[in-house]
Amino acid sequence: MSHKTATVYMVDDDSSFRKSLRRLVTAMGFHVIDFESAQSFLNETKYQTPACLILDINLPVMDGFDLHDQLIRQGVKIPVIFVTGQANVTLSVQAMKKGAVDFLQKPFSSQQIEQAINHAIELDQRGYKRRKTDI
Repeated sequence: MSHKTATVYMVDDDSSFRKSLRRLVTAMGFHVIDFESAQSFLNETKYQTPACLILDINLPVMDGFDLHDQLIRQGVKIPVIFVTGQANVTLSVQAMKKGAVDFLQKPFSSQQIEQAINHAIELDQRGYKRRKTDI
């Protein structure tokens, strides 16, 4: 299965950032579905593999870490790439301990996000194949 048939979900409250990143990731050949809040993602998403989630840490109401925790509690094993405009070592360590595939500080390069997405999709494809053989 090609990486480019994968879906990239994106949750960020900044509409201009979402629009810009959607254009970039779509140009890379991925299908993109974006959301302005954690709750809208939870309400509307029927997670399909292969996929990954680009998740802003600083979201109103339910932040990125809370959303990620909820997904884990629900048994959703989607690879997460955390992004933030206010990065620090503590946030980075916290994200990686929670199982993030990557942690990127805004602004990041197109090469950085493409590498992170490709890595996340590859991990999801491997996990999906293992889950299918366990059934």
